[in-house]
Amino acid sequence: METKVKNRHGITSLLAILAFFSASLVATPAAASTSQENRAASGIETNLDISTDDEMQAFLESDEPKTIHVDVSSGEVTRVEEGTAAPEFGTLTTVSRVCSTGDLCARASQSPYADFAFRGTGSVTGSWPMRSHVYTGNWYTRMQWENGGYTSTFGPGSTVIPNRTPATLTGVVISGVGAG
Repeated sequence: METKVKNRHGITSLLAILAFFSASLVATPAAASTSQENRAASGIETNLDISTDDEMQAFLESDEPKTIHVDVSSGEVTRVEEGTAAPEFGTLTTVSRVCSTGDLCARASQSPYADFAFRGTGSVTGSWPMRSHVYTGNWYTRMQWENGGYTSTFGPGSTVIPNRTPATLTGVVISGVGAG
C-alpha cells in the first residue's frame, strides 16, 4: 500500500513537471517573437515598423518627432520611440541659459543647474553637467557625452535621453535647420 502512494505522488509530480515545461514551451516562441518585433536590424530597440539599418538612420535624421535613448559612454543609440514630449518653452551662433521655441535645449536634471539653449549651425564644446535630456528643437544635431563619442545625426523634434542621468554633455554640432 505504501508503494502505491509513492507511485501516485510520483506520477502526480511528473505530470505537474510536464505541464510546467509544456506551458513554458508554448509561451517561449511568443515572447521571443515580441522581442524580435521590437528590434530594428541594427539591434536598436524600437516601437516602430523599421527593419533595416538604412530605414533606422533615415528615421533618426527625419523631422518626425521621436524620443532617442543613447549610451553616454559610446554615443550609440539604444532605443527609439515614435513621438516626443516637446518642451513647453516658446543661426550654432549662440549658447544661452534660456530655451526658446525651436532651440536645441539641453535640459537640467535639477537645480541649481540651468537649461542651455543652442542656436545656429556650427559646433561648440564645453561642459554642461547634470543633463536629463536634450530636445533637438528645429535643428539637425549630433552631440557628445562625457567619455563618449559623438552620436549619429538626429533630426528636428527629437528628444535624446542618455542611458545614465544625470549626464554631462560635452559637445554639440548643429548641421542645419529643419522645417518649423
